[in-house]
Amino acid sequence: MVSFKKVPLSGAAPVAWNIHFILPVCLLALGIFGISLLVLHLVMPAAEDTSFHLRAFQSLFQTILIEGSLTFAILILMNRHHFGIWQLGMDKWSQTHIRTGFQAYLFITPALALLGLLLSLFRNTILPDQEIYYILSGLTSLPLALVFLFIIGFLAPFLEEIIFRGFLFGTMRSRFGPRRSMVYSSLLFAALHQSLIAFIPILFLAFILAYLYEKTGSLWPSIVLHIINNTVATVVAIVFRLGGVA
Repeated sequence: MVSFKKVPLSGAAPVAWNIHFILPVCLLALGIFGISLLVLHLVMPAAEDTSFHLRAFQSLFQTILIEGSLTFAILILMNRHHFGIWQLGMDKWSQTHIRTGFQAYLFITPALALLGLLLSLFRNTILPDQEIYYILSGLTSLPLALVFLFIIGFLAPFLEEIIFRGFLFGTMRSRFGPRRSMVYSSLLFAALHQSLIAFIPILFLAFILAYLYEKTGSLWPSIVLHIINNTVATVVAIVFRLGGVA
């Protein structure tokens, strides 16, 4: 079990912009996303295949395209205003970050498991399941499952940490302070996942991710924790599905 008290309080990286910087980032990201969709539509005409696998991949790809557009917009505007990437908490890197992220995952796993067990009582009854698990439960192709594993387990967590902890939490922190910003950014992160059944576990995870960034002063432990959490959950879902099919 990891004790966060052993990690010296560094504080998240201070940012040189204010909360109004969020608006131009969102507008630029919207433009990048729209242009990307237009180019893809011109280069790759709509396929006649409407299989579950194709629709699932299109849904996941669109989500990653949105997150990629936001990340790209953040980096473009930061560079334009001569803001260093260190203000996203990404300049500090060491092997300790991997260990800290892994220990944090072990530390919160019992709580996540308990929340998952309690909320499973309402799954597919009162509350709908999270869309991503609906998608994973329908996969029957191992190659496609591996693609989903890479996107959900690695790419999405990496982009989301830059967006929600590095940029959003960092921006809010300059206005509201660390504690309120942890709550606000975590609520938004959980709400954007659009799942009532998973809202509380995602909110809990997001709060831990923000706390870890604030505690260590580096975004990398949060990235490692997020990647491990998503990878484990995705592998379990894929193995369960493909194992059941076999």
